[in-house]
Amino acid sequence: MKIKLSSVFALLCSCVMLMAQDKYEFSIKTDRADGIYAKGDTVKFTIALLKNGTPAKDVEYTCQFSVNGYWKDKQGFIANGYPLTMTKKFDGNILWYTVKAEIPDTKIKGELGAIATPYEIKPAVEEPKDFDIFWQKQRDELDKIPVKALEKVEVPLLAKYSTYKDKVVCYDVKVACSGAKPVSGYLCMPRNAKAKSLPAIVNFQGAGVLGAWQLPELGEKAIAFNINSHGIENGKPRAYYRSLLIPDTKTKLDNYIPYGVWNKNLYYFRGVYTRALRALDYIKTLPEWDGKNIIVTGASQGGQVAMVVAALDKDVTFCDAGVPSLCDQSSVYADRLPGAPKIVTCDKSQLNTERKWFMMVLSYYDVAFFAKRIKCEINMSAGLLDFSCSPTSVMAAYNNIPATTKKSIQIVPDGYHGTASKGMEKRFNAVVDKAIKTNRTK
Repeated sequence: MKIKLSSVFALLCSCVMLMAQDKYEFSIKTDRADGIYAKGDTVKFTIALLKNGTPAKDVEYTCQFSVNGYWKDKQGFIANGYPLTMTKKFDGNILWYTVKAEIPDTKIKGELGAIATPYEIKPAVEEPKDFDIFWQKQRDELDKIPVKALEKVEVPLLAKYSTYKDKVVCYDVKVACSGAKPVSGYLCMPRNAKAKSLPAIVNFQGAGVLGAWQLPELGEKAIAFNINSHGIENGKPRAYYRSLLIPDTKTKLDNYIPYGVWNKNLYYFRGVYTRALRALDYIKTLPEWDGKNIIVTGASQGGQVAMVVAALDKDVTFCDAGVPSLCDQSSVYADRLPGAPKIVTCDKSQLNTERKWFMMVLSYYDVAFFAKRIKCEINMSAGLLDFSCSPTSVMAAYNNIPATTKKSIQIVPDGYHGTASKGMEKRFNAVVDKAIKTNRTK
């Protein structure tokens, strides 16, 4: 029997139209809503494929588990109108499971994570013996450079912030720093603010190559300073920042994250960290600063930098660090996925001299080791679906914060890299509001 191609095409189109009309979604749950287990526990995942809100039948889908951040075998199933139950045991060094269910060749998927003994996870290796000596040297070099603004130019607020134009003044600021690049950022604060009347909020950016951000929402009630990570110009057209990413240019920004990882004195984040420290130095010279409150904040790379300066500058009073990167960079030794930038990700049996050397250099920049030196209150987040800044790496840093430090973390079972930090603003806003109220009642 001959089948016309046109008939096959029409049948396929009708199936696609039917799929488009029906709403499919996965419902995934664990037997513990918070996703937190103990070693040796068995976690039960219940997976249901729903069609228009009711259990689907005769639809193919796949399930796949990741173990400590590494994906394992994928299995195929056909929905039969009943939920699918799958179990995994937290054996040995297995601390983190995620399950992903998806309908092939579509964007329809569901994911959920579970973690064992998160408050017991520690860095996979010990910190360098000369960690403090190395960073004291960077501080000493920074102190040789006078704290002064190379530029401080008032700039208009972006059009989207027009409601703040009569309330907030914004400056494009460049501050002298050790190294080849200055601190470069936007400084916002209330117009005509009185001396010693404002808390300071210093915000650090996530990974990328951009100019600084204007923060008039915070600048309406505080000194709000956002610096770009690279000491580059602010407020330029998008094409300018794209041009900095062209490979083989002198900027090295097309692949800055691993740049210099072969030498602890040349690693790129040495400059990022010292510019962040100098940003705090500059804030302390402003007559409007209340002399007491310095709040540092950021997510991902921004959370990483916020934790570093909270460790190195004892004047920081509160640290808000969502899903911080560059944590537990040697975690392959413990068969776990490191946090971004994940320069070394392999089975520990595949470690060679070069990879071991890279991890040794990264240990001088690892947030888990800076965490041990944080004395101010800190609030963090970790997402169990975050494969960029793995929750095991974030917990290794969190657990290294001294027990005497006031600390908190939200662990989100369905939290991705970009969503796990939602909800942190409640504590952040409370800290800011308290600082403002204290100044008003002096």
